[in-house]
Amino acid sequence: MSAGARNILRRALPLIPNHGFTRECLSQAAASMPGAPKFGDTEITALFGEGSMAQRTLFQAWLQEGLHDMGLATQVETAKPVVADLLKRRLKYNEPVIGYLPEAAAMLAVTQVPLLFDPRPAARHVSEIADEALHLTEDVSQGTQWYTRRGTLALAYAAAELHQMHSPETAIGFLMRLLDEARTMEDAVGNAAQFGGFILDSWKGIIKSRGMY
Repeated sequence: MSAGARNILRRALPLIPNHGFTRECLSQAAASMPGAPKFGDTEITALFGEGSMAQRTLFQAWLQEGLHDMGLATQVETAKPVVADLLKRRLKYNEPVIGYLPEAAAMLAVTQVPLLFDPRPAARHVSEIADEALHLTEDVSQGTQWYTRRGTLALAYAAAELHQMHSPETAIGFLMRLLDEARTMEDAVGNAAQFGGFILDSWKGIIKSRGMY
């Protein structure tokens, strides 16, 4: 990706609450650059690709910024952060754009050619959040516990984020209840697998409701 494209993405992030994960958001960001020429759809396509590639790139940049924002907690808090606080912070990061998230996430989970549901982007998204939370709290688990702890946290966060899309005001409380249950789930791999199936089915439901699969 060119330096110009990265600069546009950086400028687009604070515009997402008003414009969503759209090509228009990128055009507005490009127009805000000093001395920038008029940016239209053709220029956005040249920089970020055709079809939904531009929107996907913007959404991915926003997701990466969310991981960076979790790390900021270690700089502003005097006490060592705990996992629950970091996951709550990540949910709060969603709040300004919560109305755009279902469609954006569904877009990321549907392949362009052929049109198929792909759960890997969503799984990678929540896995990266769980791993970052444990990394920032200096988790020292090893062996199977390393995987189990990250897996259960990822599932709990995934469920809380899905809940947030339907009921933003109760998402934090829902997350806290799930984290309490996650401690038990670490000793119950079967329950974790069942929970994971629920998450997968929920994402499929959102995507079908958007007419994208």
